[in-house]
Amino acid sequence: MKYDEVNVASWNILKVDILGAPEIISQAQIIAEKKAKYVREGDPAGRIRDENERISQNFLGALADISCTRLLRTYFRKHNFPIKVES
Repeated sequence: MKYDEVNVASWNILKVDILGAPEIISQAQIIAEKKAKYVREGDPAGRIRDENERISQNFLGALADISCTRLLRTYFRKHNFPIKVES
C-alpha cells in the first residue's frame, strides 16, 4: 500500500493505492461481510438497503479504516511516539 499526497482546493489529501495490496482487500471484504449482518437495513434517510449495498458500504469503510490505521502506525513508529493504534 502506498500513499500519494494530492492538493485539492488547498487541502492536502493522501490518496491510497491498495491495488498492490490484495491482503488489504481480502481483509476489508471479510470485515464488511461480518459487519453487514448487524447494520440496520435503513440508511440515515430511511431508504431500505439490501445486503449487497450494506456489504459494499461496509467494505469502503473497512478500506478507509485499515488504511488510516496503517498510516498512523507508520507515522507514530517513525517519530517514536509511544502510541498504540488499534483502529
